[in-house]
Amino acid sequence: MKAEEALLKLTRLGLGHSDVLENGNIEWPAIKVLAEKQGLTAIVLDGIECLPEELRPPKVLLLNWIGEVMQNYEARYTEYEKAISSLAGFYNRHGYKMMVLKGYTCSLDWPKPNHRPCGDIDIWQFGEQKEADAALDAWFKSSKVQEFKIDKSRHHHTVFEWDGFLVENHYDFINVYHHRSNVELEKIFKELGKDDSHFLRVNHLA
Repeated sequence: MKAEEALLKLTRLGLGHSDVLENGNIEWPAIKVLAEKQGLTAIVLDGIECLPEELRPPKVLLLNWIGEVMQNYEARYTEYEKAISSLAGFYNRHGYKMMVLKGYTCSLDWPKPNHRPCGDIDIWQFGEQKEADAALDAWFKSSKVQEFKIDKSRHHHTVFEWDGFLVENHYDFINVYHHRSNVELEKIFKELGKDDSHFLRVNHLA
């Protein structure tokens, strides 16, 4: 079985769908390389867990695979959640609400959220983005943290670093400069975004 075909089947299994990986010459090293390139190392491992013992990779490769997922996905995701919760805690203490967009919220729909790769922290602040940035900047200046800087050069969001992660604080839900239709969509998203009744309590919040 070709590595590409096996990768798709394992991804389906890892996401909770049904599929069959036929017994035969399974190119596990090639599958692992492909999974790494696509950011699917963890979800493919979840697919492997659905296979009978005789179809799984050699033990040494499998143990290395598990170790990489624990270090590069699960441990990083824990730090990701800590950063999100501490940032939300700062804003809450200063009277600002924070909506988390994109990556983290998408991960919550995965069978194992901590097996989705995490990157930037994307947030929206219910129309108070500038005021929230100002409060954050003032707090860091009062704490005499010299290296903190908010990048305001982007037209879609500001950027700063928080607990080792880049944060993109969005002016808009979508980039209104890319397509004319985005302007009308943005109006709809902002109207829907006024609803702050849905929330998630992140365990690491102090």
